[in-house]
Amino acid sequence: MLAVTGDFWEYWFNPFLAYDALVCTTNHIVKNNGKLVMGAGIAKDFRDKFTDLDLKWGNRLNRKKHVLGVMAEQVDGLHRIYAVSFPTKYDWRHPSSIDLIENSAKVLAGLTDLMGWNRVLMTRPGCGCGGLEWSKVKPVIAPLLNDRFVVIDK
Repeated sequence: MLAVTGDFWEYWFNPFLAYDALVCTTNHIVKNNGKLVMGAGIAKDFRDKFTDLDLKWGNRLNRKKHVLGVMAEQVDGLHRIYAVSFPTKYDWRHPSSIDLIENSAKVLAGLTDLMGWNRVLMTRPGCGCGGLEWSKVKPVIAPLLNDRFVVIDK
């Protein structure tokens, strides 16, 4: 994993860095309207930036079209950029789960191999609204995510 400091969205728009996928930390709760709960943190940014992403992912969770909650959705057809869900919580009301983060990292690494992605941008999973310390999360995911993964922190 590579570590950088800065704004997630400014990094994504940097013309000198080409990302294949953007990672959105999520949970497993789908509302009655079929939308995945994406009301805070980076998930809210993704919901606001990419039209109906919360509905698409909510529908996929309900139809069991995911791997442990991890889903990829092409959000920029011109540049073939994907948004990837990365569950850190089972329920948005609870703290993030280190076991779920580890499983999500394993699935993300496999998906990255399968899709042939060279650069994936993500925040520190579980360390914002999830309440975990990076010092506890990093040693769990570092062996799973190689230098194709760029982890950004403000």
